[in-house]
Amino acid sequence: MRIPVLGAGAQLQERGLIVKTQEGEIRRPARTVLAGGIRDAYDAVLLTCKAYDLDDAIDAIAPAVAGDCVVVPVLNGVRHIDVLTERFSQPDSTYRPSILVDMENGRTTEGEHVIGDLVDRANKRGVSVPILAAARTNLQVYEAGRIKA
Repeated sequence: MRIPVLGAGAQLQERGLIVKTQEGEIRRPARTVLAGGIRDAYDAVLLTCKAYDLDDAIDAIAPAVAGDCVVVPVLNGVRHIDVLTERFSQPDSTYRPSILVDMENGRTTEGEHVIGDLVDRANKRGVSVPILAAARTNLQVYEAGRIKA
């Protein structure tokens, strides 16, 4: 699998990629690429940038995203999902939200972990989120019905 590290600093090139786990560290050399240096498609792109750099980052990774390439965004917020979907989705894309897929297949969802968490965080800060609260209620009704069945 080929995964570029775009615009990475000298530290990454010098030390390599370090993944820390409970069992220890995994260290691997990282192939770094500067903007404009991508010449062909990759298997995956791990996209990490600040929200204000998103448009430039998307332009920079675009040459790497083709065919079955997977873009894995690790950014704060969720706006980037719509931006990435609009830019890179294929007309015949089968992408669908996982909560919807779970519901269509009668499985338990992550609704409480995703939507419920957002509602709880908003409530703690005194922010009104009636649409999220309604979505949470619908998911709770779905889960209650699924458990009965």
